Amino acid sequence: METWIPLALLAPLLYTGSNFIDKYLIEKITENSPATVITILAGLAGLPFLIVVGFASSSAIADYGFINALGATVSGLILIYSFYFYYKALLIADASIVAALFQLIVVFNYIFGLIFLNEHLSLLQLSAMAMVIAGSVLLTLESHEKKLKLNKKVFLLMLFSCFLIGISDVIFKSIAKDSAFWPTQFYEYSAGVIAGAFLLLFYSRARQGFFIMMKKFKSLAIGASGLNEVFNLGGLISMRYAMFLAPIAVVQAVMSVQSVYLLIIGVLLTILFPKYIKENITKKHIAQKAIAILIMIIGTAILALNS
Repeated sequence: METWIPLALLAPLLYTGSNFIDKYLIEKITENSPATVITILAGLAGLPFLIVVGFASSSAIADYGFINALGATVSGLILIYSFYFYYKALLIADASIVAALFQLIVVFNYIFGLIFLNEHLSLLQLSAMAMVIAGSVLLTLESHEKKLKLNKKVFLLMLFSCFLIGISDVIFKSIAKDSAFWPTQFYEYSAGVIAGAFLLLFYSRARQGFFIMMKKFKSLAIGASGLNEVFNLGGLISMRYAMFLAPIAVVQAVMSVQSVYLLIIGVLLTILFPKYIKENITKKHIAQKAIAILIMIIGTAILALNS
């Protein structure tokens, strides 16, 4: 088996673990402004990794160009604030639904490529984009009095989160060619820490909620957020190294399996640990999720393989 294949399968598995930790944190240990509190926690959790990366690659960081550093910092700031809308969506819907909607990012990547990079989309690519959007709409449909109704709030929150991530990706891609991996990560983590500190200092309601959380769940909050960062960093390294060994488009297609991980692990966690994670696992709901996820995976794979 090619080395990149297990790496491309490992990255979405690690990201899936992070999604369920996020869901647990935001439901169980936050009170005031939960989405903002978890955004602060996510930003500050990067501080230990920032210190380690800073010491390990200090010479490379010192030689990093100002424009690249600025671009990586802006990209990181946009990325951390995109999480806020993702956390808001997690408060409303299952983690398996919310995280699966991240596949909308690929649609924005294509749109931004069309606008900023003068790229052109074929009829097949446009059809694939329509499939991803249709799958995401189906995923957020809810049954009300025997009628299906779109959960607009969840859909719009994730749409805006993916929009911000798409902007972050455009900035990152514009500096990626001439940038070393670890200095770029250093400035992206710096942005996350700055954003978290800014919210903590200047948003009084979130600050109050953060200190309440730390008083009641200090060890749990620190441990869970630390594990979350390990999952995220492990996923990032696995994904980037897989993309180094194989065509990016092919890796992206393989990584769309994350939606399947989300569905399966969500069901297992609900059955085995309902005290911590509880998703809707009725047969009708799972069937709807499975069909929607399959449509999105096919659309994402077509886009990736035809990029």
